[in-house]
Amino acid sequence: MTGHRKHTTGNAKSHPAPGGPGTSGRPGQPKHILIVDEDMLSIVNISQFLLRSGYVLSHATDEDDAINVARNEKPDLIIFAMDGSRGDSFQLERSLQSGSETKPIPILFVLDSDGKPGHGPQILGPRTYLTRPFTQEQLSAAVREQLAHVADLSLT
Repeated sequence: MTGHRKHTTGNAKSHPAPGGPGTSGRPGQPKHILIVDEDMLSIVNISQFLLRSGYVLSHATDEDDAINVARNEKPDLIIFAMDGSRGDSFQLERSLQSGSETKPIPILFVLDSDGKPGHGPQILGPRTYLTRPFTQEQLSAAVREQLAHVADLSLT
């Protein structure tokens, strides 16, 4: 698996991420987020925001690796930075939806914008997304929203 790493803060277990118990059968543990982006600098920037909140992070630099990590580690959320130059941006989503063990994992898409400030979480059909550039507050709100939505679904 090229391009995959798992990160956590030294005290992540004593400071669980917002949103309550883990949604993947890990009550009381920090939420696990997989960041998928070809650009390592972008991964680092997003990671810095999320590590401060106590999330456990993994990253992948391509879709195949992301699918493998998702199947093996079953993160609570995937943040997928879409590259507008690709012909089919939603291949990762389709691949994950086809697997029973990965189907329930929500995906927060990150879209490149034309340089205008991000508008916070938006809905693209049934998908939630952020546009770059975005603030730490916008990222945190979108992550909390996605994790809360999954927690709500698991209660029904």
